Amino acid sequence: VAEATAPTRNPIAVTNPNGNRGTFSESLLAVPPPSLTKVSPDILCGDKDNVVELTGDFFVKGTNSQPMVRFDDKQLAPASLDNCRALPGSAGLQACKSLKVALPAKTLALGVHLVSVINPAPVGCESTEQVTLTLTPEPTLAAVVPDLVCTAEGDNTLTLTGTGFLTIDGLTPKLNLAGANSATLATTASDCTPVVGPLETVQTCTKLVAILPKAALPAGDYLATVTCPPTADCTTPQAIKFVVAPPPTLTSVVPDLVCTAEGDNTLTLTGTGFLTVNGAPPTLKLSG
Repeated sequence: VAEATAPTRNPIAVTNPNGNRGTFSESLLAVPPPSLTKVSPDILCGDKDNVVELTGDFFVKGTNSQPMVRFDDKQLAPASLDNCRALPGSAGLQACKSLKVALPAKTLALGVHLVSVINPAPVGCESTEQVTLTLTPEPTLAAVVPDLVCTAEGDNTLTLTGTGFLTIDGLTPKLNLAGANSATLATTASDCTPVVGPLETVQTCTKLVAILPKAALPAGDYLATVTCPPTADCTTPQAIKFVVAPPPTLTSVVPDLVCTAEGDNTLTLTGTGFLTVNGAPPTLKLSG
């Protein structure tokens, strides 16, 4: 029987040595091989649980059988098959146009995987289309500079360094600042290289810049993490401490009346929130 392009029922003829012949009409069902057109999504973070949907046609299931999905050399059973219709004959087979597969975290190695669908015996053909799934690692956050800011008087520019900061079709990672209050900030990415495999335009970057607007967060301690954009939306497992400091308060200057004509004067300032940063003390500004 030639390869079918649509399900057909074919006759079987048997001829004995004595020349007698019997024909069984429409007794053999020929089914096309499965065709796979798309894996959605086709880029994921491999360090988290995921579900992918495969679309195509002639994913064949029976009462006690179903297709398998091959990711390179690993085969997984689908969690569900959808958009199915009955095939001709009494075998009770159905042809489906979509299926879903659960991918628990770290089920597959990171990288690009060739995906195919294998129908169950006796219709055990395998799809041949070149369809791939790309699994990326979770990002890492090494530093936020500066990690101590005052938001009372203006915006602050934050520079983040690490690995695996993904951009997907122009979408960039988010900076998350979590504490008693929280903020999620957009970023711009640089120091990027292309990721080969996905249908989308994907880059992996090592530097992000975010703007923390004036008064966006009250003073306090926060934990900074980075989340990549969907559909590879893992968050950095390590968090970096980030501090928003309140502006200092000045309650007194003693003495507050001096003569500078005959020598130096020592002034004593009292208040709150006077910080030394990397050994550098605050400065006193006198204006008039």
